[in-house]
Amino acid sequence: MTTTREKNWRDIPVMAYHTSARRRPRRSLSCLWLLGAIVGILVGPLPAQASRVTVFLLEADEASQTQAGALYNALRTQVQLHPSYTLNDIPTQTLEETLRNYGCAELDLICSEMIGDTLGSELLLHGSLQQGSNGERRVRLILWDARSAQTMQSVEHTLRDRDRAFDTHIAILGRSVLYGAEGMLTITSTPPGAQVRVNGEPRGSTPLEIRDLRLGLYAVELALDGHGTWLETIAVDIGNNDVRARMRAASVDRTPGDPGPGMRYAAYGLVGAGVVSLGVGAFQGIQMRDAQKEFDRVAPQDPARAEQLRQDGQRHATLANVFLITGGLLVAGGVVMAVLAPRADEQPATEGARAQGDRLDPAAGARHSLQLAPTGALWRIDFR
Repeated sequence: MTTTREKNWRDIPVMAYHTSARRRPRRSLSCLWLLGAIVGILVGPLPAQASRVTVFLLEADEASQTQAGALYNALRTQVQLHPSYTLNDIPTQTLEETLRNYGCAELDLICSEMIGDTLGSELLLHGSLQQGSNGERRVRLILWDARSAQTMQSVEHTLRDRDRAFDTHIAILGRSVLYGAEGMLTITSTPPGAQVRVNGEPRGSTPLEIRDLRLGLYAVELALDGHGTWLETIAVDIGNNDVRARMRAASVDRTPGDPGPGMRYAAYGLVGAGVVSLGVGAFQGIQMRDAQKEFDRVAPQDPARAEQLRQDGQRHATLANVFLITGGLLVAGGVVMAVLAPRADEQPATEGARAQGDRLDPAAGARHSLQLAPTGALWRIDFR
């Protein structure tokens, strides 16, 4: 005998309830996940909490106190502008003074955590600025993680005083320790093909693009056959930095004692001008002699004509004296420039011996004389 169980009417709503109860949470979770995804796409990821940075005064020698104060202010400004950092404004002091106040000899793990917790900072920024004996300034900056007692970033810069790079690029120096390798250098030259060295390391030939450079100052040197060397201190900031170098043709190599074309041409010019002046003076002397002969001939018969000839002779005599003296000086100056000037380009070790050997010997060379006696006085000009 088969027994058939009758369906209880109370079971129907219970079964329907349990079925809907199992399905409704899944539909709700799917809607929430979809809504969260849409909000995440529209709003973007939540920003991470900015790390607090304490900037210490730089350790500096007496000659660099002013520059150290300026760099300290630049570091504070760059921390405030950084999107991931916030400045922890505390009384100004050096890291060494802070360690001394906490009874620490060095920034080890215990002292680092203690100083970071007390100051409320995750990062400590400190460094030094020293001036070398040759006028160079050495900058060292360190970004220190107080929790792990490890260096996050460390940069060093050497600045030549004559470049005035410190005052010009102080903001880049401040950014160099806060950002990673976010700089790019694009180097071109005219003409192209120059070999490039950056801080003494060969990097290729122009045109050249160098990526992933740390921010800071770099010594860029370009060399090209037949051209002079191009050397400059270049500041690399965030993004692309263009360097355009115009290579100059190298000067012709000079042999020892060669004064070079410029000085040699100047010497030739002086001698040439002197020779012309001497020629004009000689011509005026001839005119003076002719006037004197004519004066001697007409003086007894025509006193008026004689007076005119006397004045003309004096004028020719004056001009002859001026041109002869000037010409002699010009020729002498040109000769001295051509003979003595080349020794200035010699090496210092041999200057004394070569100068001794190149002295003018009073007995050497022919002596040339010009004599003129327009009014009884004798002018004698000697030149070699």
